[in-house]
Parts: sequence; structure tokens; C-alpha cells
Amino acid sequence: MSKWTDEEISILKENYASMQIDALLQLLPSKTVSSIYHRV
Repeated sequence: MSKWTDEEISILKENYASMQIDALLQLLPSKTVSSIYHRV
């Protein structure tokens, strides 16, 4: 599992509430659905 960068965390914070998971995966291509849900 790759470590989350500050930029990736910012993308997640700014977009998680308003985007579908598929769109988030396009913004965070190195992450998985599971890693996104875990980080949230």
C-alpha cells in the first residue's frame, strides 16, 4: 500500500462528499476503493 501524499489527502477532502467513488478513483489512480474508504 502506498503512503498518502498531502496532495492526495487534499483531493479526498475536497471531493469525497460530492463525488462518486468511480470519479474519485480517476483523481486518485494509485488508490483502491478499499484504501479510500479506509482513509475516510
